[in-house]
Amino acid sequence: MNFFDEVEGLKGENFVTAVFRFLLLRSEELREGFINLVSDECHLGPITSGEHFACMKEKPTEDQESGRYGRLDLIIEISDAVIGVENKLFAGFQEGQPGKYLETLSDQSKKLKDLRGTDFRHVLVILAPSRRSDEIKAKIIGNDHYVFLSWEKVIKTLTDPARLLDPMTAVILQGFKQFIEGKMAFMPHFSKWVPHLKRRFDPYGSPLQRKVVNTLWDFFPGSSQRPSQGDKYYGYYFCNFPTPHSAWYGFVDQSFISEGSANQAELIIVTSFPASLDTPPFRPIILKQKDYLGEDKEIITAWAVDYQKDWDNPKKWSDELRPLTASIGEMAIQPSSAKD
Repeated sequence: MNFFDEVEGLKGENFVTAVFRFLLLRSEELREGFINLVSDECHLGPITSGEHFACMKEKPTEDQESGRYGRLDLIIEISDAVIGVENKLFAGFQEGQPGKYLETLSDQSKKLKDLRGTDFRHVLVILAPSRRSDEIKAKIIGNDHYVFLSWEKVIKTLTDPARLLDPMTAVILQGFKQFIEGKMAFMPHFSKWVPHLKRRFDPYGSPLQRKVVNTLWDFFPGSSQRPSQGDKYYGYYFCNFPTPHSAWYGFVDQSFISEGSANQAELIIVTSFPASLDTPPFRPIILKQKDYLGEDKEIITAWAVDYQKDWDNPKKWSDELRPLTASIGEMAIQPSSAKD
């Protein structure tokens, strides 16, 4: 398995999941460390990896009761359990998450039980920064098939200095640790960035504007892997599902906006479907280019972001964008509608 083939073209939570899977497949010690951590937190009794280990990513799922489709980030099969892993660095839960994954895990465990003649349990692990602990535990309380693990705890377990890893795995693991820690730091100096973000738009965006847009990628469901960029704009299309709708977020030059602009450079959100966002912190605008999302996609709503002091907190972005992500979740009803 080639590391670069695994992660080519990925970003955000998809990139993190791919690297995590690569490390688990490559090292028995890392597998044991993670499974022991899950076992310690699991309410269904101890689980062991034994001789069998398989790990699949982006497993299609369907909840029969609601008819909702999705893709579970990872499914791990071990000797006595099926473990689903949903990576939630920053992104909020879409419609039906995480409950819609349990039926798939249950079905998988029943098939393995019939095949091997031994009891199998199914567990859904939600990986997220520790600061999201209260939010996620409130969502999964009362169901023993859920386990919350903080990324901080997972990284600490995997990078135990006593572990003996081959040089390549050790280098990738160390880089992964630094990457995760950097992601969880989010934008700690955001308040100092604000004047520079507003001041002007450099061709293809300033390094700081690009950094902010790339950091926010996980908050917009169905985001493209490649940026949409030009002399006057830098951002990403999102809501890339099999629906007639489209959306875009990113920085644009003031000249893009005919009404509602307040700064030389604006961070905007544009949709071809109704999106209800609060004012403030969002400010309605009108773009000069009516077919910005494509000739067959009329712009229904367009907003600019008015920054506030607490925009350095990922929960702020998640909370403020919740009406938008909820609207997208309701539209995402096809099998290919989950994260790409």
